[in-house]
Amino acid sequence: MNNEPISDLEGIVAEHRSLAVLRALYQRDGSANEHVLSDRLERLALGGCGDSGLPDQLGMKGLFRTTWAGSTQVVHLTERGGNVTAGREVVEGVLKAGADGPY
Repeated sequence: MNNEPISDLEGIVAEHRSLAVLRALYQRDGSANEHVLSDRLERLALGGCGDSGLPDQLGMKGLFRTTWAGSTQVVHLTERGGNVTAGREVVEGVLKAGADGPY
Protein backbone atom coordinates (compact mmCIF):
# COMPACT_ATOMS: atom_id res chain seq x y z
CA MET A 1 0.00 0.00 0.00
CA ASN A 2 1.22 3.47 -0.86
CA ASN A 3 1.93 5.76 2.10
CA GLU A 4 0.91 9.01 0.37
CA PRO A 5 -0.92 11.41 2.68
CA ILE A 6 -4.66 11.72 2.13
CA SER A 7 -4.24 15.32 0.93
CA ASP A 8 -1.96 14.11 -1.89
CA LEU A 9 -4.58 11.57 -2.92
CA GLU A 10 -7.29 14.21 -2.81
CA GLY A 11 -5.15 16.38 -5.09
CA ILE A 12 -4.75 13.52 -7.56
CA VAL A 13 -8.51 12.90 -7.57
CA ALA A 14 -9.11 16.64 -8.10
CA GLU A 15 -6.80 16.62 -11.15
CA HIS A 16 -8.68 13.63 -12.60
CA ARG A 17 -12.06 15.28 -11.89
CA SER A 18 -10.94 18.45 -13.63
CA LEU A 19 -9.85 16.64 -16.79
CA ALA A 20 -13.00 14.49 -16.76
CA VAL A 21 -15.22 17.60 -16.64
CA LEU A 22 -13.33 19.24 -19.49
CA ARG A 23 -13.46 16.08 -21.61
CA ALA A 24 -17.19 15.66 -20.94
CA LEU A 25 -17.81 19.22 -22.12
CA TYR A 26 -15.68 18.66 -25.21
CA GLN A 27 -17.56 15.46 -26.05
CA ARG A 28 -20.90 17.31 -25.77
CA ASP A 29 -19.96 20.05 -28.25
CA GLY A 30 -18.74 22.37 -25.53
CA SER A 31 -21.58 22.56 -23.02
CA ALA A 32 -23.54 20.52 -20.52
CA ASN A 33 -25.63 21.20 -17.45
CA GLU A 34 -24.39 20.59 -13.93
CA HIS A 35 -26.54 17.47 -13.50
CA VAL A 36 -25.09 15.74 -16.56
CA LEU A 37 -21.56 16.55 -15.41
CA SER A 38 -22.27 15.32 -11.90
CA ASP A 39 -23.65 12.02 -13.25
CA ARG A 40 -20.59 11.63 -15.48
CA LEU A 41 -18.24 12.08 -12.52
CA GLU A 42 -20.24 9.58 -10.47
CA ARG A 43 -20.02 6.97 -13.25
CA LEU A 44 -16.26 7.46 -13.40
CA ALA A 45 -16.08 6.91 -9.61
CA LEU A 46 -14.75 10.44 -9.16
CA GLY A 47 -17.69 11.66 -7.08
CA GLY A 48 -20.40 13.97 -8.34
CA CYS A 49 -20.55 17.72 -8.20
CA GLY A 50 -22.73 17.61 -5.06
CA ASP A 51 -22.60 20.50 -2.62
CA SER A 52 -19.01 21.32 -3.57
CA GLY A 53 -20.09 22.22 -7.11
CA LEU A 54 -17.91 21.93 -10.17
CA PRO A 55 -14.15 22.08 -9.79
CA ASP A 56 -13.95 25.81 -8.98
CA GLN A 57 -10.38 26.21 -10.14
CA LEU A 58 -11.43 25.45 -13.73
CA GLY A 59 -13.69 28.48 -13.92
CA MET A 60 -11.13 30.66 -12.15
CA LYS A 61 -8.48 29.59 -14.66
CA GLY A 62 -10.71 30.45 -17.59
CA LEU A 63 -11.31 26.86 -18.69
CA PHE A 64 -15.08 27.13 -18.63
CA ARG A 65 -17.79 29.71 -18.04
CA THR A 66 -21.24 29.23 -16.61
CA THR A 67 -24.72 30.49 -17.40
CA TRP A 68 -28.10 29.71 -15.91
CA ALA A 69 -31.14 28.14 -17.53
CA GLY A 70 -33.79 28.69 -14.89
CA SER A 71 -32.39 27.12 -11.73
CA THR A 72 -29.90 24.87 -13.57
CA GLN A 73 -26.29 25.86 -14.11
CA VAL A 74 -25.00 25.31 -17.64
CA VAL A 75 -21.25 24.95 -18.16
CA HIS A 76 -19.55 26.03 -21.39
CA LEU A 77 -16.02 25.07 -22.43
CA THR A 78 -13.82 28.05 -23.33
CA GLU A 79 -11.15 28.08 -26.01
CA ARG A 80 -8.51 27.69 -23.32
CA GLY A 81 -10.42 24.75 -21.83
CA GLY A 82 -10.49 23.16 -25.27
CA ASN A 83 -6.73 23.60 -25.58
CA VAL A 84 -6.20 21.89 -22.23
CA THR A 85 -8.57 19.08 -23.20
CA ALA A 86 -6.66 18.52 -26.45
CA GLY A 87 -3.30 18.53 -24.66
CA ARG A 88 -2.09 21.73 -26.36
CA GLU A 89 -1.84 23.53 -23.01
CA VAL A 90 -1.04 22.32 -19.51
CA VAL A 91 -2.69 23.92 -16.48
CA GLU A 92 -1.78 23.24 -12.87
CA GLY A 93 -4.53 21.32 -11.12
CA VAL A 94 -5.70 19.51 -14.26
CA LEU A 95 -4.40 16.06 -15.20
CA LYS A 96 -2.29 16.41 -18.35
CA ALA A 97 -4.37 15.25 -21.29
CA GLY A 98 -2.90 12.57 -23.48
CA ALA A 99 -4.10 10.86 -26.63
CA ASP A 100 -4.79 7.66 -24.68
CA GLY A 101 -6.27 9.47 -21.68
CA PRO A 102 -8.73 7.74 -19.39
CA TYR A 103 -11.64 10.07 -20.10
